[in-house]
Amino acid sequence: MSRTSADIARNIVSTAVVLVEDVPVRGVTHDSRKVEKGFVFVAVEGALFDGHRFIKQAIEAGAVLVIGSNADALADAPNRILVDDPRSVLPLVANIVYNNPSRGLALVGFTGTNGKTTACAICEAMATAAGIRSGVIGTVNARWPGKEVALTHTTPEATQMCRLLSDMLADDVEAVFAEISSHALALFRVDGLDPAVGVFTNLSQDHLDFHETMEAYEAVKTSMFTRWLRESRNRRGAVVNIDDEAGVRIAALVDYNCVTCGIDNEQATLWASDIVGDLDGQTFELHGPFGHKTVTTRLVGRHNVYNILSALGVMWVMGWNLDLALAGLSRLGAVAGRMESVPNPFGFGVWVDYAHSPDSLIKALEALRPVVPGRIVTVFGAGGDRDRGKRPLMGAAVSNGSDIAVVTSDNPRTESPLAIVDDVLKGMTESYRAHHTVVAPDRGMAIELAISMARPGDGVLIAGKGHEDYQIVGKEVRHFDDREQAAEAIAALEKVRK
Repeated sequence: MSRTSADIARNIVSTAVVLVEDVPVRGVTHDSRKVEKGFVFVAVEGALFDGHRFIKQAIEAGAVLVIGSNADALADAPNRILVDDPRSVLPLVANIVYNNPSRGLALVGFTGTNGKTTACAICEAMATAAGIRSGVIGTVNARWPGKEVALTHTTPEATQMCRLLSDMLADDVEAVFAEISSHALALFRVDGLDPAVGVFTNLSQDHLDFHETMEAYEAVKTSMFTRWLRESRNRRGAVVNIDDEAGVRIAALVDYNCVTCGIDNEQATLWASDIVGDLDGQTFELHGPFGHKTVTTRLVGRHNVYNILSALGVMWVMGWNLDLALAGLSRLGAVAGRMESVPNPFGFGVWVDYAHSPDSLIKALEALRPVVPGRIVTVFGAGGDRDRGKRPLMGAAVSNGSDIAVVTSDNPRTESPLAIVDDVLKGMTESYRAHHTVVAPDRGMAIELAISMARPGDGVLIAGKGHEDYQIVGKEVRHFDDREQAAEAIAALEKVRK
């Protein structure tokens, strides 16, 4: 069913409406560069640009309706709607234009500091094995059978989110597993969607440049369950990790179906015990209302047991076949940039992982320590123009879990790489800095140095960027892929040692 400008005017709260004619609309955007013929343009005032400045360009590109908060700027548009807050209206308009696509499928939203990408990939593998045609919207990309779309944000803006869901629905996708960032919740990107399940993985320090306090950060995550999921027409239930203190608080607020998860926690709906693992994977016993099952996975580390429990919680809430789901899990290999192995002939391990917060570094190192017989060498840095408070905590995490730290750049952005390194080093003891730490601001050189240091039995963890294939230096985005850099360093070492 196609929508018109009058449909939009009837369904949003506005200050004034001028419709010269009721016209069909075929898309919506807040980016004037993406306007096509028949689109609605929503003039959002952003951190860098005010969309009202681009109304004329949007009309010239084919916009048939403009929505904004500046009456004078809107005067250029024949069809216009004046509202108080264009950003908060954007998701509602997107859902109207794309016919509320989330209502036609099972949308599962994952929130938490860490684990969202992996948990979504696990769900995708499990659901597919259980016969559910599935899609994913996440940090790496949006994908569904036969299609893949590159993304620039963990959770796309509402306009792109609705369009992706609409495209997936048109391709008969039955379930979509989506990463829901705290930024997306705070900036209304997922408002108007009707999720079936919400999943909480964990909470630890990150993004305080945006949220300012951990209390505010937790409140935004909690709103996924107390507002977004609670108000959904499609709601089936929540899945919450109650080994996390914030998870305990969230579960206590959920007044609808809530599946809880934990390790060696018999109070949880689903819990794991008897975890045994090595570098090739792990097994554990899964306990739940069904009794118990043995789980086999190629994913390593205790943190991935939590991710698997979260995914199994989704399967349980949705009523999908657990045995088929577990068979799908057993076939799942490494998730891109998540403890992804880089092969080499030298008898040491090299892994690339997205760990870029204190807690994720701790968990990555905890996963490696029991299975690396030799030394752990960690290459890591911290992002510029972001939460400075976590930098020394990252230094402490690596110094506590690694035998050697190679401190380098991540995405320095407009900050001095050496100033960022100094912040990281503040979290390490003087002795560790003196005897176990190397500073190499050039990330390529740092990776090459770490690999040249490694001996048989050692493990090299290259942390921070994972799947990313770029580095931001100043305002320039340069191609840079940790996996490629590691492979090149290994190839160079092979030539030297021949």
